[in-house]
Amino acid sequence: MQGSYSTAIDLGIEDPALDEWENQVQFYLNVWEQPSEPFVTEFVSFSEAPIRVEVSMNQYGYSNYAGYSGGSAKQQPSFDIVLKNGDEEVELKLVKAISKGSVNFGNNDMILYSAESSAYQQYSTTYTEVYEATGAMGEWELSIISANTDNFEYSIAAGDSE
Repeated sequence: MQGSYSTAIDLGIEDPALDEWENQVQFYLNVWEQPSEPFVTEFVSFSEAPIRVEVSMNQYGYSNYAGYSGGSAKQQPSFDIVLKNGDEEVELKLVKAISKGSVNFGNNDMILYSAESSAYQQYSTTYTEVYEATGAMGEWELSIISANTDNFEYSIAAGDSE
């Protein structure tokens, strides 16, 4: 059952000084399933230069990659990428994997503090995979299926690899 759900539990507090919502505990849930079909985009290359594909995911919140695995275990996001030139699948070579985080000094309201909190709070993480393939002129198709993430960005470049 996929979708967004919200509800409230009435705490039974009868205080005329409180608004109705102040005597309730609100719950908001987002339930989703990882898509089984790939995201597909098409592009045209006008040169023989190498094709470079970058795929990234961003997560904001409480800890690296947590929450997307259905439990508390942290699982690295991953991408299943297929690149085709016309009808022919082209070999992609993973040339770089990058994990990047943003850290502040304990003043982020999004972080739930506990006795184990430190002065450093990581509040966002970006994970990127960079692939290269031999280029050719013509029509191309890129297919991406992600795992352990609910979002991703991609870029496609035909030209120098750096």
